[in-house]
Amino acid sequence: MSLPNKDDLAKYFPTSFGKKFKPPVVVDESVEEDGQPDPLRSMLPASFGTQKKKHTAEDIFSKTRRKDDESVTALALDPAGARLITGSSDYDVKFWDFAGMDSSLRPFRTIKPCGDHKIHHIEYSLSGDQFLIISGSAQAKIYDRDGFEIEEYIKGDPYIRDMKNTSGHIASLTCGGWHPSEKQTFITGSTDSTIRIWDVGSKRKQKYVLVHKSKERGGRSAVTAARYSPDSKFIAGVWDIRNFKSPVSQAKDLPVFDPEANVIFSPDEKLIITGTAVKKGEGYGKLVMMDRNSLEIVRTMSITQSSVIRVLWHSRINQIITGSADGSVQVFYDPNTSVRGAKLCVVREPKKRAIDEYEINRPIIAPHSLSLFRDDRPNGPGKGGKIGSSLTEHIMKELIKDTTRDEDPRKALLKFAQVSEDDPQWIGKAYKKTQPNPILADTTGEEEEET
Repeated sequence: MSLPNKDDLAKYFPTSFGKKFKPPVVVDESVEEDGQPDPLRSMLPASFGTQKKKHTAEDIFSKTRRKDDESVTALALDPAGARLITGSSDYDVKFWDFAGMDSSLRPFRTIKPCGDHKIHHIEYSLSGDQFLIISGSAQAKIYDRDGFEIEEYIKGDPYIRDMKNTSGHIASLTCGGWHPSEKQTFITGSTDSTIRIWDVGSKRKQKYVLVHKSKERGGRSAVTAARYSPDSKFIAGVWDIRNFKSPVSQAKDLPVFDPEANVIFSPDEKLIITGTAVKKGEGYGKLVMMDRNSLEIVRTMSITQSSVIRVLWHSRINQIITGSADGSVQVFYDPNTSVRGAKLCVVREPKKRAIDEYEINRPIIAPHSLSLFRDDRPNGPGKGGKIGSSLTEHIMKELIKDTTRDEDPRKALLKFAQVSEDDPQWIGKAYKKTQPNPILADTTGEEEEET
C-alpha cells in the first residue's frame, strides 16, 4: 500500500497548517557585489581572498552575557576601627585587618555566608565580637569576629496570611541593625512588610513583630529601612508606600541606582554624606557632603568611574570609607586628625615572598600514581618489600606456604647441574676445555657432625 504524496494533500489544508520550513539562502560566492560573475573565482582555491566571518549563536550570546557584579553593597567597621568587613553583590564577605595589612591592602579572609544571596547590610555588635549579616534571604545570620557562623534565625511560614503569627520573615531581608545599648537584641526589616525584633539566643522565634498594613487588599509594602533611635526609645521604619507628601527640604541632582545606597550623618551631626551614581563611561561617582539644615553641597569628591554605593564615617578613627560599583573600597584619612586605621598599613612595605610561598598554577605530574605503573598484584610474604595485610592475603598466606627458606641451597643448585652440562649457555662452551673437573663432597659438614 502506498501513501499519497504530501503535496497532493496540501491543497486541501489552509495555508497556516503544518510546520513551515524556511528555504535556505544560497549565496554564490562567484558573483561580485555589483551582480557580475567573476570568471577567475572558479580557478582560485576556496581559502583565497577575503573570508566572510561566520557568526554562531555562541558568539552572539557572548556579547549579551553579563559580567559578574562585584558592587560593594555593605561596609562595617568594628567599634575600635581596627577591622573592616565588606559585602558585595557577588555574595562574598571579605575581612580586612588594618593592623595586619601592608600597603598591598589584601583581605586576610573571604567567605560566602548566605549562598547565592546578595549581601545588603553588615553591622558589628556593641562589643565588636560578632556581626549581623542581612542578605537577600529571609534568614538573618550572626558570625563571630573571625568569620565563623554562630547562629542562623528561622524562616517564617509563607502560607500564613497574618504576619504576626509567623515565627520569622517569609520574604527577603532588606535592612537590620543592633540595639544601641542591649547587646543581645537586634531588628530586621523585610519585603514582607514587617519589622521584627530578635533576641540573639532565640533563633526559633522573634520577640516582637511590627506589621505595616497596606491599603491595598492582600498587598504588602516592603520595609526599606529600619533603625533604633540613639536612646533606643523609638524605632524608625521606612515603608515603600509610594504616597509621600511634600518633604520639608530636598537635595536635587543626586542620582542613585542601587537600593543599598545610604545616607549618613557626620560624627558631629553637622553634615549629611552620601554617594552618587553614574552610568558606565559617563563620568565619576562622587562623595557629596551637604549642610544638615539647608542641604547645600559643602564639598564634592570624585571617587571612581563607577557609582558610589555605600558610605561610612567612623568617629573613633575619623576616617571615611566608600564602596563602589566596580568592587573597589576607598579609605580617606587626614594625616593630622585621623588615628590608626588605614594609617597603620599604608606605611608598611609589602612583605617579600619566600621562594616556598610561590604557587605555580600548573598540573603536578606523578606517573607512578597511575594505575598503569602500580603493581597491586599480591606478592608472597617477604617478597617485593611488601607483606600483605588484607584479610584475603592473610588467608592465602596461611594456606600456601612459601618453602623457599626451608629448602637446602646445595640441593637446589644440583637440580640444574645436569641441565647445565647437557645444554651450556652463555660462556659455558668457551671454557669447557680449560675448566677443571668439579669434585663435590658426598656429605655436608652438618651430616658429618651428626655421624
